[in-house]
Amino acid sequence: MSFILLENIATISVILLCFVLGIIVYLKNPKSTSHRLFILFCADTILWTISNYISLHYLSLFWMRLVMFFAVPQAFLFFLFVHTFPAEKIQLPKKIFLFLLAFIILVMILTFSPLLFSHLEYKDGQLIPTAGPAMLLFIIASFGSYFAGVFYAIKKLKDVKTKNEKLQWQLISFGLILTFLLVITFNFIAVVFFNESRFVRFGSVFFMPFIIGASIAITKYQLFGIKVILTALLVALIAILLLLDTLIFAQDLSLQIIKGIAFFAFLFFGYYLIRSVQLEIKMREEIEKLSNAKSEFISIASHQLRTPLTAIKGYISMISEG
Repeated sequence: MSFILLENIATISVILLCFVLGIIVYLKNPKSTSHRLFILFCADTILWTISNYISLHYLSLFWMRLVMFFAVPQAFLFFLFVHTFPAEKIQLPKKIFLFLLAFIILVMILTFSPLLFSHLEYKDGQLIPTAGPAMLLFIIASFGSYFAGVFYAIKKLKDVKTKNEKLQWQLISFGLILTFLLVITFNFIAVVFFNESRFVRFGSVFFMPFIIGASIAITKYQLFGIKVILTALLVALIAILLLLDTLIFAQDLSLQIIKGIAFFAFLFFGYYLIRSVQLEIKMREEIEKLSNAKSEFISIASHQLRTPLTAIKGYISMISEG
């Protein structure tokens, strides 16, 4: 299998997995802030994966800056999710949250300016972006968010009281550690010490241990029906094919606009298709619970009725015998 084919398979797999897990977790409890932050993190990871893939094949300042643009909220959403989960609302004080949000927005704006990447230049036969003064702010925003997230994950793992919460944070922490080791090994050590940069293109894959671990932790080990998973996979696969058809195979601008409208319309109806399947399974679970409750009530009622009837029968027998 060629390296390019492996990269294409990995990219499509990450997009599919993020889409499916993000939708499934969100539908589990749409009103929960933790669930909303998780689906936003998955959505941003998809956008970062697509832009990173394009930037590695079509070298330009725009695509490189776009990768950095999506990397900033990705790190911030990661921190917010770890800090918030399993609460229903954001736990940061309002002033601190607004300050951090303003800082993140500022850094996102700077990623598209020459202050982050001023120009491209050839070094050892490769086009390398030249970093500007805003790179320091980018490092503070992204790496600061990730390290803060890891810190709170470890802290919460130590502070948990119930067995269920401990298992949840063990899953999240295991995913975090594995993701961290993969990123450090292949995106830092391999590049700096061994001049091996081929694995950088698999950066999105390295986030999968955390995303999968967090997904299981959020759903509290409850396995979803196979119908939901297959429906989400089908919707994600068709959406990717429609997007590729719109961006690559549609040459005429008017045709791209029409196919783009069809793509977003499909996403809209695909979401409600997945939601309808999930609601159907939920209704079946409720019916099963009611059926079990009815059976339990009948069992208890028959037992309670049998006890006095047995006593009455005994008294009647004694009276009849004199």
